[in-house]
Amino acid sequence: MTRFDPVATYALSNPTGRAGVDLESGRRFTYAELNAAVDRLAAWLVGEFGPNSGVRVATLCRNCAEMPILQLAGTRAGTIFVPFNWRLAPAELAVLAQDARPEIVFHDPEFTPPSRVTRALPVADMLALGAAGGRPGAGGAPSFDAVATLLYTSGTSGRPKGVMLSEENGFWGCANFIHGNDVTMNSVFLCDMPCSTPRGCMPRPVCAHSSGRLRADVPRALIHTKTLERLTDPALEVTQLLFRAARWRRRSGTTPASSPRCCADLRAGPSAARPTRRR
Repeated sequence: MTRFDPVATYALSNPTGRAGVDLESGRRFTYAELNAAVDRLAAWLVGEFGPNSGVRVATLCRNCAEMPILQLAGTRAGTIFVPFNWRLAPAELAVLAQDARPEIVFHDPEFTPPSRVTRALPVADMLALGAAGGRPGAGGAPSFDAVATLLYTSGTSGRPKGVMLSEENGFWGCANFIHGNDVTMNSVFLCDMPCSTPRGCMPRPVCAHSSGRLRADVPRALIHTKTLERLTDPALEVTQLLFRAARWRRRSGTTPASSPRCCADLRAGPSAARPTRRR
């Protein structure tokens, strides 16, 4: 399958379109700005590890704009994105690090990277790495079916397992979700699930492939009252939310789709865990 880079495409066709907002920091990215940030980081990764290196690059941090930018940069540089779950105990993180063997971990200051990791950098410094205007050059991008993301399971049936996801896998997953849930270039996703989980990872490629917009939240946990406030804030224009319905019901006794405060125009898509709002 021919490799497709949606961010680069929309940077040309819709450069001033809003690609994402980090709600905690207030940072905003157009598709042109996002593409430049991805290129700069990808060029740094190629400079550090070589083109199409297959090196694992991990994160140990809460949701932030740097996480999807690192994931996108890896698809151009040929590195593999490994988001560690910051809720895990040090012994549990050590098991994941032993399995993934990342060359570098970007982390929040309050989290200590596993001891076997030889290189750690603050995630807040990520977007300043490399030179402004840097580009990774030709030949660095891996094939569309190469592993791009290593996402670890919770380990409920044993030790956590690293699920190998390619950009092709993400492309078809996005295509299914976009066509089944009325996702358009006017869609706005609220991402408040941890990016180390499938539901936390999915809004990034869905928005990228649909030219939609991403509103990234940075919660310490899934806080249903805060999410409801943001869903009903007209300034944010949220139309889509991916969440874990069972956990939401346990904590709040309801779901966004059934909550009167969450607007009557929220509707459930093919899965009850994926409410969408008609525009």
